[in-house]
Amino acid sequence: MTEETGRRWCRATRALVGAAALWLAFVLADVGRVVPDVVPPFVFVAVPLLLLVAPPLVRLVRAPVPRRPLWLIRAAAVGALVLGLGGVAAQVF
Repeated sequence: MTEETGRRWCRATRALVGAAALWLAFVLADVGRVVPDVVPPFVFVAVPLLLLVAPPLVRLVRAPVPRRPLWLIRAAAVGALVLGLGGVAAQVF
Protein backbone atom coordinates (compact mmCIF):
# COMPACT_ATOMS: atom_id res chain seq x y z
CA MET A 1 0.00 0.00 0.00
CA THR A 2 2.44 2.57 -1.11
CA GLU A 3 2.37 5.37 -3.62
CA GLU A 4 5.12 6.32 -6.05
CA THR A 5 7.15 7.92 -3.25
CA GLY A 6 7.20 4.72 -1.20
CA ARG A 7 5.24 6.21 1.71
CA ARG A 8 2.48 4.30 3.47
CA TRP A 9 -1.09 5.51 3.32
CA CYS A 10 -2.28 7.52 6.32
CA ARG A 11 -5.04 6.19 8.59
CA ALA A 12 -7.71 8.30 6.94
CA THR A 13 -6.81 6.93 3.50
CA ARG A 14 -6.84 3.35 4.76
CA ALA A 15 -10.17 3.96 6.50
CA LEU A 16 -11.73 5.39 3.33
CA VAL A 17 -10.48 2.53 1.15
CA GLY A 18 -11.67 0.00 3.73
CA ALA A 19 -15.09 1.63 4.06
CA ALA A 20 -15.52 1.75 0.28
CA ALA A 21 -14.52 -1.90 -0.09
CA LEU A 22 -16.79 -3.03 2.75
CA TRP A 23 -19.76 -1.09 1.39
CA LEU A 24 -19.23 -2.49 -2.10
CA ALA A 25 -19.01 -6.02 -0.68
CA PHE A 26 -22.21 -5.44 1.32
CA VAL A 27 -24.05 -4.14 -1.74
CA LEU A 28 -22.84 -7.06 -3.86
CA ALA A 29 -23.95 -9.56 -1.22
CA ASP A 30 -27.24 -7.92 -0.34
CA VAL A 31 -28.78 -6.22 -3.37
CA GLY A 32 -32.31 -7.40 -3.94
CA ARG A 33 -32.41 -9.85 -1.06
CA VAL A 34 -33.02 -8.57 2.46
CA VAL A 35 -32.59 -4.86 1.83
CA PRO A 36 -35.98 -3.75 3.23
CA ASP A 37 -35.35 -5.69 6.43
CA VAL A 38 -31.83 -4.45 7.07
CA VAL A 39 -31.19 -1.07 5.47
CA PRO A 40 -33.55 1.67 4.26
CA PRO A 41 -33.30 2.16 0.47
CA PHE A 42 -32.01 5.77 0.67
CA VAL A 43 -28.84 4.48 2.36
CA PHE A 44 -27.84 2.75 -0.89
CA VAL A 45 -27.61 6.21 -2.46
CA ALA A 46 -26.37 8.20 0.54
CA VAL A 47 -23.35 6.08 1.50
CA PRO A 48 -21.68 6.06 -1.96
CA LEU A 49 -22.24 9.80 -2.26
CA LEU A 50 -20.63 10.29 1.14
CA LEU A 51 -17.70 8.14 0.02
CA LEU A 52 -17.28 10.38 -3.03
CA VAL A 53 -17.35 13.55 -0.90
CA ALA A 54 -15.07 12.24 1.87
CA PRO A 55 -11.62 12.50 0.16
CA PRO A 56 -11.85 16.28 -0.37
CA LEU A 57 -12.95 16.65 3.24
CA VAL A 58 -9.99 14.57 4.42
CA ARG A 59 -7.75 16.83 2.34
CA LEU A 60 -8.93 19.81 4.41
CA VAL A 61 -7.99 18.13 7.68
CA ARG A 62 -5.01 15.98 6.73
CA ALA A 63 -2.68 15.38 3.82
CA PRO A 64 -4.30 14.82 0.43
CA VAL A 65 -5.40 11.30 -0.45
CA PRO A 66 -2.94 9.78 -2.96
CA ARG A 67 -4.13 9.11 -6.52
CA ARG A 68 -4.28 5.31 -6.45
CA PRO A 69 -6.49 5.00 -3.35
CA LEU A 70 -8.57 7.93 -4.57
CA TRP A 71 -9.40 6.00 -7.74
CA LEU A 72 -10.13 2.86 -5.70
CA ILE A 73 -12.54 4.82 -3.51
CA ARG A 74 -14.23 6.43 -6.51
CA ALA A 75 -14.59 3.15 -8.41
CA ALA A 76 -16.02 1.33 -5.41
CA ALA A 77 -18.41 4.19 -4.61
CA VAL A 78 -19.69 4.48 -8.19
CA GLY A 79 -20.01 0.70 -8.48
CA ALA A 80 -21.94 0.52 -5.22
CA LEU A 81 -24.12 3.43 -6.28
CA VAL A 82 -25.02 1.77 -9.59
CA LEU A 83 -25.67 -1.61 -7.96
CA GLY A 84 -27.57 -0.02 -5.10
CA LEU A 85 -29.76 2.01 -7.43
CA GLY A 86 -30.49 -1.15 -9.41
CA GLY A 87 -31.51 -3.00 -6.26
CA VAL A 88 -33.62 -0.13 -4.97
CA ALA A 89 -35.30 0.34 -8.36
CA ALA A 90 -36.09 -3.36 -8.52
CA GLN A 91 -37.84 -3.15 -5.15
CA VAL A 92 -39.75 0.04 -5.90
CA PHE A 93 -40.99 -0.97 -9.33
